[in-house]
Amino acid sequence: MFETKVKSFDIVLASPSGIFYGGQQVAGKVVLVVENDLKAREIVLAFQGWAHVHWSERHGSGKNRRTVHYRSNETYFDYCVALVPKGQEDHVLRPGRYEYPFAFNLPPNTPTSFESHTGRVRYMLKANIDRPWAFDTDTNCLITVLTPLDLNATPEATECVYKTPRKSKSVYSTAGECLLGELGENKPMQIHGSRLIVPPLPPSGLIGCNIIDVHYYVQLNVVPSGAAFDLNVMVPLIIGSIPLASTVEQYGVPPPIQQSTLVTPSAPAPPSAPSNIPAPSYAQSYFGPSSIFEEEAQQATETSANAVGPAQEANTWAPSYSYYNWN
Repeated sequence: MFETKVKSFDIVLASPSGIFYGGQQVAGKVVLVVENDLKAREIVLAFQGWAHVHWSERHGSGKNRRTVHYRSNETYFDYCVALVPKGQEDHVLRPGRYEYPFAFNLPPNTPTSFESHTGRVRYMLKANIDRPWAFDTDTNCLITVLTPLDLNATPEATECVYKTPRKSKSVYSTAGECLLGELGENKPMQIHGSRLIVPPLPPSGLIGCNIIDVHYYVQLNVVPSGAAFDLNVMVPLIIGSIPLASTVEQYGVPPPIQQSTLVTPSAPAPPSAPSNIPAPSYAQSYFGPSSIFEEEAQQATETSANAVGPAQEANTWAPSYSYYNWN
């Protein structure tokens, strides 16, 4: 009969929001609760940051038809520390609770966390118990890393461009829309005062990432009656994480967003924000969670995904972004 030895194995962050900026410290503890004697060669904790892009296309026809995969990767850091180092003999952990503190410093200017079906920028803590003559025990924890884009310092846009050494791919997604009404025959229409709500989104450009680029556009679409083509006008715009000072002056301090979408009020303010800019709220990405089991994780055994805020569930996770509720 199989004897349960590990009751729980979790990564607990000192900052419950799980939101960090480049250059900040990520600290916490790995908590292991053992029910029966557990043999372990070693216990290690890895902290990794990377970007990955992958899509496939069908080329050719008939017998010559084939699937071509396009991939690209970037590694921003890969730290590893032995919580219980390997010795000449296996370690025997007696029943009880064990806590292993850790602290890592994020490199400055790391790209903002990003999730989509085609590509992602991801930051993960992963703890592993190397067990002799048994399957390893793993647990992981994903965090949100943000690189602020200050609109006050931007002199100059939703399209995502994914890049591999052989090819680039653009993917378009709609982040919001509004209906402006009907245009009367031979009558001009002036659009004034209409608001297009900007949901929680990653900032333009995805600074620091060379294989994923994010642009935003406002598209005006006119659907004429009869046999005529639609009229489309696209205007690029920049979405940042630190608002314009003139916006703060015009609308004042924004009220907090609804509690159901709030990550936590204790999340950090952007370290480079001017003193007259109010602290933001943080909310889950408008595009929702993604599966954490992408190509790199398919070899992993069943893991116990540690929840970080309301965005992460058993096998899914979404980053959170700064958000101002001037709606």
